Amino acid sequence: MDCSHYLQFYTPVAEKLLAFGFVKHGDGWLLERDLPVSNLFVRIQVTPSQFFVRVIDRTFNDDFLPFNVKDGNSPVKSMVTVLLDQILSTCFDNPKRDIIEYCVRTFKTRPEQPWPEFPNYRTFKTAHSQKWYAIIMDIPCTKLGLVGEAVVNVINVKLPPEQIQSLIDGQHYFSAYHMNKKYWLTVLLDQTTDIVQLKSLIKTSYNLVEK
Repeated sequence: MDCSHYLQFYTPVAEKLLAFGFVKHGDGWLLERDLPVSNLFVRIQVTPSQFFVRVIDRTFNDDFLPFNVKDGNSPVKSMVTVLLDQILSTCFDNPKRDIIEYCVRTFKTRPEQPWPEFPNYRTFKTAHSQKWYAIIMDIPCTKLGLVGEAVVNVINVKLPPEQIQSLIDGQHYFSAYHMNKKYWLTVLLDQTTDIVQLKSLIKTSYNLVEK
């Protein structure tokens, strides 16, 4: 099963993968783990650009085919899904997750989900004025003028107009999506995100909104 789409939002961290039980394998890492089902084990291979998962039947030394049924639902698939969730949360960096944790920890913000039709959107309000200082969304990359069919995570922050103009580069920083472009900036959340700078921008946004 090709899980490489995860790498759009998650970045493997070598030290964390090795601590989890992965071993170095070529230009990536390999994990093999027995499943609590007779003769089955899971093999997970991760590189900076690929993420593959196989369930193998030792009896035949070949893929356990029911696992590869796209829309299938089985106890084996559920077991592997639980393991993958654990690996992603333990061994990978995720800018969206890191930024949400930063806002909760630094500003005591409780993220809100105001739109049922957009369950992955999060809004962040200041403590006193209760106005938005950040919004996290997932949108088609074409909305930012990027080429492709990918859906990307972004965050909108409020900044002084002159700072916005100095930051926009069409790669990491963009004119605000779906908000006032004079006062808001859209930042791409992916493996190239400068987290330190983004935290500084969020702090500026918070202070602008709260003053």
